[in-house]
Amino acid sequence: MASCVIARNSIRYQTLSGLSDAFPVQVLVRLARSFLFPMSPKERYSMFVIKTLPVRFQFSLMVTIALSLSGCGGSAPEAVKSAPTAPSNNPNPASKAVADPDDVPIKAADVVKPKNYADALTRIEGYRNTIRDEIGAGRPTKAHRGLDELDIVLNQLPAIARDSGVPKDQWEKVNTTAKAIQELFNQVHSRIDDKKEPNYTSVSAAIDKAINDLKAITAAPVKADSEKKS
Repeated sequence: MASCVIARNSIRYQTLSGLSDAFPVQVLVRLARSFLFPMSPKERYSMFVIKTLPVRFQFSLMVTIALSLSGCGGSAPEAVKSAPTAPSNNPNPASKAVADPDDVPIKAADVVKPKNYADALTRIEGYRNTIRDEIGAGRPTKAHRGLDELDIVLNQLPAIARDSGVPKDQWEKVNTTAKAIQELFNQVHSRIDDKKEPNYTSVSAAIDKAINDLKAITAAPVKADSEKKS
């Protein structure tokens, strides 16, 4: 490669040194372009002029133009293109909050449905105690699961009450009381999600009262099959 460059430069020097006095640089450039692009009348005239030069000058000029345009060893390789950057799934990583390992989404199918109204009330009291204790121990994120399961059971409570023999005139009270408990716990849940103080004590009394109201509603005992037939 080095020898090729030296040879090319030598030929250029010999050619240009002999032609520089007779032809301006602009003429030589236009002559070089004529090898690649269609020639205008003026350029054809320039080719006529070069043909009138001595053979030694013609040959040297042709070689110089060929080396200048093609180089040695074929055309130069194209520049290596950089690999495309893979699209990011998170355009702004700094703005994304770190996921809470204790806050795992669940569905109704993930929670065992209470067998009856009494079982549902026992579960509701148990969730209340777990949520209250986790917050009191300074582990509010541990209350996520209990809050989610409690919400599902409260949604099921009106239907469970109906199927468990709760008097029809008490269905509306069961429904409104269950919704009131949900609202109270949702306040706590929202503050936990926002990384704020849960402030459970602000709703504790109202929650306890609502649960006691549900316990005051009794379901009629389920009759055995033999009693139903008689």
